[in-house]
Amino acid sequence: MNILITCPRAPVVLDWIAVFSGSLKTENRIILCDSLRFPLATFGAGKRAEYRRIPAPRTDFAAYAEAMRGLIAQSDFVIPTCEDIFHLAQIPLLDSERQKLFMPPRDLLLALHDKSRFFDYLPRDTAVKFPHTRRLVSAADADISHLGDSVFKPVYSRFGRRVKIAPRSSEIAALPISAAEPWVQQQRIAGKPLCSYAVCEHGRVVAQAVYDPMYMVNGSASSYFRRVNEPRIDDFVAKFAAQNAFHGQAAFDFIDDGREIYVIECNPRATSGLHLLAGALSYSGRLKSWRFNPDKIQSNTTVSKKLWRLFAWQVRREKTRREVRADYAAARDVLAEMPAYALALSMGEMAWIAWRKGIALSDASTADIEWNGDAP
Repeated sequence: MNILITCPRAPVVLDWIAVFSGSLKTENRIILCDSLRFPLATFGAGKRAEYRRIPAPRTDFAAYAEAMRGLIAQSDFVIPTCEDIFHLAQIPLLDSERQKLFMPPRDLLLALHDKSRFFDYLPRDTAVKFPHTRRLVSAADADISHLGDSVFKPVYSRFGRRVKIAPRSSEIAALPISAAEPWVQQQRIAGKPLCSYAVCEHGRVVAQAVYDPMYMVNGSASSYFRRVNEPRIDDFVAKFAAQNAFHGQAAFDFIDDGREIYVIECNPRATSGLHLLAGALSYSGRLKSWRFNPDKIQSNTTVSKKLWRLFAWQVRREKTRREVRADYAAARDVLAEMPAYALALSMGEMAWIAWRKGIALSDASTADIEWNGDAP
């Protein structure tokens, strides 16, 4: 069976490789594709996968589409991982080719990526609540009377980028809100963030993990993932999948205010929750079916074990160094086997992109693949 996995720049690809190489034994052939020269997971894949460099979808969609059509034709199963999924959805394909893609239909996919429209596809008969969310196509649409308990963010954004919490009215007037670049004004919920990640097959949840995102990079992207038990979220995701006959990867962000749980965003693609599930998940190419053993779900994983001292300093007001060290000692390190030169090459390429474009490092990580509602 030929497996195509996109965007090995993401550490989750290492675990997708493990899922398939561990279950398919010698019958597998794994191909990775990306537009970068040194995507991180290609170094950790070893002989288990081959790498194909392709054009970037944001800068040359036609060439990207041609390359992807060729790779899909050679594949039996395609796993998109990052925001390239939104570009992939817009490539004209025969139905027989599109059925190979582990992702939902285009219209559902794009709607779930929109921070206001995704609520229309969520189940109403669960314990999970929805914050009041207002779509803005101009600054004049903002409810000025509730700025103090509001969060403003573009409908298409990532890593907490450009988020404004309880802004002043003068800040709202300066935001680039328009019909072409809509934003949302969302009720601010004080509480603890939680995340979920699920692998779904035609409306059925195959595997799911709910986790506490910890030790944030730049105050937004988590680098440590601790599994938690939250039946309300399990029920919510199961009903979401059934309601939408969802096929692919579904991730949600929540806030737990101590009494209620509110869903605030959806990511219909891979997220770091896979790190908790990978050891419990496998796929039979011969039977074309998933296998999942919940007893093997990881309790704690990280992608930054060697940087625990940095995070100890970051959270010094909440935790002691001993507590941080204990957290990291208990976690599986996704990058434990990654050679130092690979990390240097991968991060060096990102740093070069950031310098060349004059953007933040986090922006550089998605600059050539992110999708913000653009036409192909």
